[in-house]
Amino acid sequence: MKRQPCCACCPAGAPGLAELRTHFERAGIARQKWPEGVHAVEEFPRTASGKVKKFVLRRNLAPDIASPAE
Repeated sequence: MKRQPCCACCPAGAPGLAELRTHFERAGIARQKWPEGVHAVEEFPRTASGKVKKFVLRRNLAPDIASPAE
């Protein structure tokens, strides 16, 4: 399975894909690092120390990766 960059954000004020790409372009970030999709989540899964559990986030978003929200 090919890994694809994507953005996960909470719904309140979540930017759209076009808005994110414009931001990354202005910031000079290489295109291969730009997100290919934006996924809204209610809240980020966190550890006891407050860090984001990325493996849980990936697992929860796996069904949505095939059809990212734009």
